[in-house]
Amino acid sequence: MFDFTADLPPPRDDEPASLRQDIIDELTDHLECATKRELLTNTTASRGRQSPDSSNPPDAYARALTRFGNPAKIARQLWLDAMQEKLMAQRLLTSLSLIVAVAALGMMVLVWNSMNTNQQLMVASLDANRELLSQLGDSNTRLLEQLATTQRDAPSTPASIEWVPCEVELRHGSEDGPPAAGVHVRLTSPHRPAGARDNDPESLMPVINATTDENGHVDLGLVHYGYYEMQLKMPWEEYASTDVTVHPGKPLSQVIVVPAEPLRPVDVQVRVNWPEGFDADDIVVACWRDNRTRELENLTWYSHDPRRYDLSAVLGPALIGPTGEMMLTKLVGSSRLDLGGNDRIKVQVGSDEHDGMPLDREDLQTVDEFQIPDAGYRFYGISFLIRVDARFVYSPLSLSAVPYAYVPGTYLDAPAELLTFTDGDTTELSLNVPSKVVDQIKSFRAAIEADVQSASEKSS
Repeated sequence: MFDFTADLPPPRDDEPASLRQDIIDELTDHLECATKRELLTNTTASRGRQSPDSSNPPDAYARALTRFGNPAKIARQLWLDAMQEKLMAQRLLTSLSLIVAVAALGMMVLVWNSMNTNQQLMVASLDANRELLSQLGDSNTRLLEQLATTQRDAPSTPASIEWVPCEVELRHGSEDGPPAAGVHVRLTSPHRPAGARDNDPESLMPVINATTDENGHVDLGLVHYGYYEMQLKMPWEEYASTDVTVHPGKPLSQVIVVPAEPLRPVDVQVRVNWPEGFDADDIVVACWRDNRTRELENLTWYSHDPRRYDLSAVLGPALIGPTGEMMLTKLVGSSRLDLGGNDRIKVQVGSDEHDGMPLDREDLQTVDEFQIPDAGYRFYGISFLIRVDARFVYSPLSLSAVPYAYVPGTYLDAPAELLTFTDGDTTELSLNVPSKVVDQIKSFRAAIEADVQSASEKSS
């Protein structure tokens, strides 16, 4: 007989116990059936029916085996077909195991790198902490020494939560800048009675005036808790104020940033550009100079004392005459033309639009140029004055003092398109007069001429 198990793999643990025997039995049955078929095919007819030729069965078996094929290979194929699912499952399991192993190995590498990085960071952090602790220890030692010195030198006065020490430190430009020496500091309560003197004994908190030392420090002494206004005055006459809150039982120590240097003065010459062909011989232009401010660390600094509201007395207008001469005055705030009951034209140029103040020679100063705080300065308003016929005014004076009347509606808020600044040793301000102002001046001229003509006819 043929060995059906010659090509079968070695037995496996997961192989069914009867699988090999079932395959052998199946192949044996098929081979026997094939042999019988071969015997029946090669029979001789006898009496009308066929009968097997039993004289040569080996030849029939050989022919059946030739037709059947190699039984060992067929047995192996049947075994593989029966074990296919388990073999595939085993291969998949093996592949997954390899993938998991590779992933685990990669994870171990990442964890190791992370632990190494964390260890380095921890070492660096420990070094930084040691350095910080060392610095803090030195700082605490110095603070304890200063505290001991302060307590030893402090006067033996009873502690009070209502009156607390107040000190201020002023720095130029920034909180880390150089100390600001010579700055006047004024601390006052906004709730003081009106008209109270600085050192009124009946006032709960008198006004404190002090000046910073060479270290920019000023000690304001003991201050009652409450709300205060602190006014600062730089040596070059620049002012600022800030609100200060003093809490009960909590000393006040504050650092304030002040300007590092004053505004750079600039000499200014003004040129008035009238439209071509317009006669401006009887017109004076008054350029009202604004008070320069600047912002620094949430404080507004003024080029004048903000407690003074009479701005016309601080910065009067610059008057530009018909031929370009410039005059300065502190009195000119407005002007008016008064046709009084005596049928005489009266002109008063002054700081009050109702009463006015007579304009005399002493009120004017003729200059070639005048100074403004810096190049960022601006003119906040421009007025136009027209000369009144000198035959009907009181005491005609020189050209610089001949009375002028304000042209209604020609006050300009100095828009940027009207002004052009030229940088140089002397800054030149070029003023372009708009056409609407020219039309208003022409109308006012006509009204003045009509009033003068009427007054002349009545007087004659």
